[in-house]
Amino acid sequence: MEILNASEYLGRHVVDVTTALWLGRALLAARPDPPAEGVREAAAALESALGAVAAAHKRQQVQRSDVLRPLHRTAGAHWVALVGRVELCRSLPPDAFPHAAVVERLLALVAPDGSAALPLAYATAWTTLHTRLSLVRDAGLQGALVEVAGAPFVGAVEQSLDALGRALGITAAVSAAADEAMRGLLREFMLSVHDYALQVLATVRRNKPETQRAAQVALRPLEALRVMARRRAAGVEEEFDAADAPPPRCEVVDPQAAVTAPPPACAPVRPSNRPTARPSDVATPN
Repeated sequence: MEILNASEYLGRHVVDVTTALWLGRALLAARPDPPAEGVREAAAALESALGAVAAAHKRQQVQRSDVLRPLHRTAGAHWVALVGRVELCRSLPPDAFPHAAVVERLLALVAPDGSAALPLAYATAWTTLHTRLSLVRDAGLQGALVEVAGAPFVGAVEQSLDALGRALGITAAVSAAADEAMRGLLREFMLSVHDYALQVLATVRRNKPETQRAAQVALRPLEALRVMARRRAAGVEEEFDAADAPPPRCEVVDPQAAVTAPPPACAPVRPSNRPTARPSDVATPN
């Protein structure tokens, strides 16, 4: 039987929060039963690090929702009022209303699907409404919209969309403090993953094939992550079996190499003071 290549499981990965949550849960679900003492201790540390990431992510989502929800509601209310003002102009006599001819054109631009855009996800709703205002300007109808709906209504929509866009980080940079805290938690989590893999690999004995099979099963999530990273690096975008892994965004770094700064959405992995394992350290004969 071919000897397990430990280095394939000990590479450093840079992952985002979603991938980290999947990876941690998958590794814990596949842990050996019964585990060796070192594996049990490393699994407990991994579970703790995973819990810290999950709790921080939940706090971020709650805080983000608390900020965005009222801004989204305000923008939606202003948009409904704007569209309503334009629709009311349909009842005016065409010969007494100078912009009667453009009312239907304006409605086709700002409300082609009624209010269907308002319940969309925050960023999608902002993008949709902002694009519709841009279409009005591109059509040379901005002045007509102000005349038909009224300057206060148009101004309110523009201001509420600007506030929502800033909070979403689309039109203005958001604070990096929370992101930096999350990156620190992700660094600790990935070190825990490395330690856990090291302990699992330490149970492998070359003269006992069943120990190798057990380690492969326990570390299958890391293999899935490594394969996906290799495909991404090669520019291959393939659907990945959801039972194995989500399509994680990550890059693989040589365990012995210095780690470069990752993309902002990911957590950097930096060299630690912990000793780096060599294959000879974990695949020793009994």
